[in-house]
Amino acid sequence: MLEEALKSAFTVRSVIVQEGAACSGLWWTLLKEQSVPVYQVLPRLYQTLTETQHPQDVIGIVEQPAETGGFPLVDKDFCGLLLNELQDPGNLGTIMRTAWAAGFKNLFTTPGTVDPYSGKVVRASQGGIFNIKLYTHP
Repeated sequence: MLEEALKSAFTVRSVIVQEGAACSGLWWTLLKEQSVPVYQVLPRLYQTLTETQHPQDVIGIVEQPAETGGFPLVDKDFCGLLLNELQDPGNLGTIMRTAWAAGFKNLFTTPGTVDPYSGKVVRASQGGIFNIKLYTHP
């Protein structure tokens, strides 16, 4: 998922790596290319920084984009989904991931919908959140 964030328009501010984590692959190359600060911490401290019981070895600190309020005018090339008061974070993340895979570019949420930037939504989206434009109605 960090790789998707690094390839997107989102800004990765820093990364926290659990001591002993494998630091290689495209995500590591992208971190170095973008000069993202990386902090290595002991496992005991790392466990206190996560929301999940069995986290991955890497945490990305990603800047949430400015809120996009309202809904844009729709043209013939528009492709998006409207979600009305969706409450389950896992469902929102799964829908986001599926919409991204199906080629949707936009996702709209109405008031009463779960926070699209909550940890559970982000994890369930498996990178989809970084590849879909989110619009929330105020």
